[in-house]
Amino acid sequence: MRIGFFGAGKAGFTLGKYFSDKGEDVVGYWSRNPKSAEDAADFTNSMYYDSAEELIRHSDTLFLTVPDSAIGTLWDGIKNFPLKDKLVCHVSGALSSGVFSDINQTGAFGYSIHPLFAIHSKYNSHKQIEKAFFTIEGSKERMYIIRSLMDRLGNNYAIIASDKKELYHAAAVTASNHVLALLSSAQSYLVECGMTKAQAESALNPLFIGNAQNAAEVGVINALTGPVERGDLSTIKKHISCLEDFKDEDKQLYLLLALKLCDLAEKKNEGYGKNHIGIGENMRTYLREELKIEAISINI
Repeated sequence: MRIGFFGAGKAGFTLGKYFSDKGEDVVGYWSRNPKSAEDAADFTNSMYYDSAEELIRHSDTLFLTVPDSAIGTLWDGIKNFPLKDKLVCHVSGALSSGVFSDINQTGAFGYSIHPLFAIHSKYNSHKQIEKAFFTIEGSKERMYIIRSLMDRLGNNYAIIASDKKELYHAAAVTASNHVLALLSSAQSYLVECGMTKAQAESALNPLFIGNAQNAAEVGVINALTGPVERGDLSTIKKHISCLEDFKDEDKQLYLLLALKLCDLAEKKNEGYGKNHIGIGENMRTYLREELKIEAISINI
């Protein structure tokens, strides 16, 4: 496999270096920004190409590592070059291989290959991506080649259907991005308690990291603790009351997440509902009623 990269941002740098370190043949880079392509080529000990056609000619597998909004445009710019039997891949989590319009007419095969990993640094993320889980979607005809690549890299991976890409990406965003909103909210509550922002961060970081580690090791159900899990409706009501002083979405978010936790608590506690006083339908009914009241007050 001879891999050529179109785009030399964080994803291009990281995957190119990772592939190269794993013994894959990274041919080189082309970019609308020549300096970034030159830097990426130096970093991966590959070649800088000032001609997209030349990079295509020297590669059998193309990775389009550009922003989601640019993938279709870049594809439109290269799809008239000779592409027969080549593999064309992008690394978007949200888009499927369907973004490669009319690819069947070119004789090429399209794939989306996405690492479930926050690539934060051009020069350092390749050191951690070995632990990332990858998802693959695309043409069945040459899927065995992509699977062979993943097997050589050693990463865990799964193949998903094209029509599930949006849901898959929603899962990734929920676990990676949305959780930061929760952490930020918790920090703001501690600041309201009189802590400095630095103190709030210092106080919550071990709790945040420890909980994530527990969930990774024993699963979310077994890692669950707290007032919802133990059926402490009185404490839940006190939390709701003190959140009245914050934005409407803070209270709504707490209610929605507590309602979701009821499902996890039910799975963790046998006999949950009828035999567990304070939770079950009582907890759910309270949370749902509060959500209705909140929705009405916002609409008014």
